[in-house]
Amino acid sequence: MNGNLRVEGEQVVLTVGGDFQGRNAADVRDALIECLQNGHHSIVVDLTDVSAINATGLGVLISIQQRLESLDGKLSLQGVNNSLKQVFERTRLCQTFGI
Repeated sequence: MNGNLRVEGEQVVLTVGGDFQGRNAADVRDALIECLQNGHHSIVVDLTDVSAINATGLGVLISIQQRLESLDGKLSLQGVNNSLKQVFERTRLCQTFGI
């Protein structure tokens, strides 16, 4: 995975780098699922260093958000650049993720 995972108090911050698609998206999904299994219900995904995202990456974010909502948790996104914001706008996911 192109990224870094750190725990800051009650919150987990996952910094993702490169393209958030394909194998990298699967690795991010696995890391986030492990966080959930370890009892973390507040997760921030930092997309500052992400150059592209596709349906696979969006699917990972949606599925993790749904799991967290069922646990009264929260998924937050930060560092969404203009290019990524356009993808979220085109897919009508801005409101879903509070962008």
